[in-house]
Amino acid sequence: MKQGERFFLSLTNALLLNLGAVGAVLSASSGFGMESGWLPVAMGSGTACLATALLSFGRKRGRWMLLLWGVWATILLVGHTSFREGFCGFVYEVTSDYHVWFANVPVLFMRASREALQFFLGMMASVTALLLAVTVLVWRSFAASLLVTLPGFCLPLVVTQVAADLPLLSVMLFWVLMLFSQFFRRVDPVRAAKTVWMLMPVVLVLLGGLLWVIPHEKKEPPSWALEIQKTVSTWATRAAEGKSPLQLGVTSKVPVFEWTNLEQAGPRVYTGQTMLKVTCTADGTYYLRGEARGDYTGTRWDKPLSDAQLGEVLLWPGMMLAESGSGTTAQMTITSEKDKTNLLYTPYWTFDADGARSTSDGGFARAGRTSWSVQFLPQQSVDFLLLHADTAMYDAYVEENYLALPEDTAQTVGRLAWEAGLSSEMETSWLAQEAVRFVQEDKRYDSQTPYQPENEDFVVYFLTHSQRGYCVHFASAVTVTLRAMGVPARYVNGYLVTVKNGQADVKDENAHAWVEYYEAGVGWIPIEATPGYSQNVLQTNQSQIVSESEPEPPAASAPENPPSQGVSEIGSPAESSPAQPQTETESAEIPRELLTVLLVVFGTMVLGWLRREWILRQRNKRQNQKNSRRASVAVWKQLRRITAKPPQRAKELAEKAVFSRQGLSLQELEEMKTILQQCVRRRRAGSGALRRFVDQWILVLYS
Repeated sequence: MKQGERFFLSLTNALLLNLGAVGAVLSASSGFGMESGWLPVAMGSGTACLATALLSFGRKRGRWMLLLWGVWATILLVGHTSFREGFCGFVYEVTSDYHVWFANVPVLFMRASREALQFFLGMMASVTALLLAVTVLVWRSFAASLLVTLPGFCLPLVVTQVAADLPLLSVMLFWVLMLFSQFFRRVDPVRAAKTVWMLMPVVLVLLGGLLWVIPHEKKEPPSWALEIQKTVSTWATRAAEGKSPLQLGVTSKVPVFEWTNLEQAGPRVYTGQTMLKVTCTADGTYYLRGEARGDYTGTRWDKPLSDAQLGEVLLWPGMMLAESGSGTTAQMTITSEKDKTNLLYTPYWTFDADGARSTSDGGFARAGRTSWSVQFLPQQSVDFLLLHADTAMYDAYVEENYLALPEDTAQTVGRLAWEAGLSSEMETSWLAQEAVRFVQEDKRYDSQTPYQPENEDFVVYFLTHSQRGYCVHFASAVTVTLRAMGVPARYVNGYLVTVKNGQADVKDENAHAWVEYYEAGVGWIPIEATPGYSQNVLQTNQSQIVSESEPEPPAASAPENPPSQGVSEIGSPAESSPAQPQTETESAEIPRELLTVLLVVFGTMVLGWLRREWILRQRNKRQNQKNSRRASVAVWKQLRRITAKPPQRAKELAEKAVFSRQGLSLQELEEMKTILQQCVRRRRAGSGALRRFVDQWILVLYS
């Protein structure tokens, strides 16, 4: 093999090893939401290039491979502490996601530091590159290469999670190129390398187009993925119970009164059902307040224990109510469709609700009614008003019921808040904004966050361990933080809906949770706790809830549009994006027509390539058989297909092969093949691009 061909082959193999090793490791890390950084890419690429160079240009492959493994083991020995910590962190991320769908899978170990996790992923990228060097360069086996890279690709898919676009494209490109070059890898490695570079642009376009069609933002999984999740989870549960997995059925939902049971705050699954229908005389985005809960136990939110003490202190207890006629009023009519609670949902600044009946300090009941109308003040700047000037009795009630916390929870959260710079000496409105900042800092919005372990305080575990969640987690944490700082606060659930053209369908994914904190002489003030949800929805659209004299709180850093959420099968509230909460949830599924076209195009290309390679292999076999007479006839037939006027010398040799008793000698047969190659080169040189494509891929006249 010439030096140039050897270099070309080494470059191709290095590319394949990079695609496979880096793609496999990053597919696993990105599929589980880990921050991999640059280290895995650098270590995987460096190992791949080094292994390719040593195995391609070195003479004693076995010794070079032992040397590379020795270097890897030395690095592992030096950094064994970080490797062990990173391994534990990787196992934690995997098992915590698996625990969501397979209850029998325990959550192992603890979260690792970012540096340790990146070091572990880098070491895994290196060992993957070393294994691929053996399978690609030594064994030249597609099946062995597939076995090496498949685990990293499939680990997230078991729980229907998909890797990021680039790792996914990388590992799939590696598989396709290895498969299509496998025919020549053992016989003609240089031709296999040429096949790789020839197919790469086409495969990149096809795979890239397929990934472009499928949106990969952090959204709810498409319906097909949710169905797979339900089926797998049901199979696992039935298998654990000793039942047949084939006895499938829909698991029953937890009753609606359990939707503040924090132990059930697991991955969000929604159905897209319409819960409420709304008609309104004023368009806008509104928080439909359902019920507030005040008693925090560490595992659930309950109604205040002393609601019975409230009596008739307030006709509309605990609500922010405006005087009738203090601004431009609007009317909203709400009709219950699939909402099975007895709650009477109202927008903020309601001053008249048809048929409302107080059931506790936190909300109203609709007493069996399926439709009700309310009068409220949209987009107005009004003062906070309670219905009685003397609120001392209610203030005492608030102090008693909305500051209580379990002792351990109060100490832990209070210490964390103090370390973050929060102080009970701050002005209440400013402290509320700082509490939101503290809770959101370094936390990740994750609609598929797993159930928290048993015997763990919900908020403490969220703040100190998991650090990921959705509205239930953030609202609970902000409420508990405010209480630990001495500010009365409560957890509120309901729906977030946008009214357009006077109407809106409120889906289950529009359910949401937020916070209300209390200021004596002012009332309950709502505040958004979840990252990505604008405070303006409460402060501007619903009314100016903070006076102009108060300081402007710093903007919390958060994604602008968190993924749409829904009510899970257990009935826990979750949220949808405030930009368009009333619209249908967009499906992430590929349009059937586009998918069909892509599959047909890809299938046609694969079949065309396989047909071409089969024809070339059979032709090469016939032209190189031991029987020189038959071999010369095969060459003559191919020559007649290449040109209508074959050279006279080729015709003479063909006649001799057919009619003479001894046939052609080996030298004459090689001469005939040389004439064939000359005719092929002349035809190729005299043809345009379209003609060459037809000759190579349709007529298969030459390779």
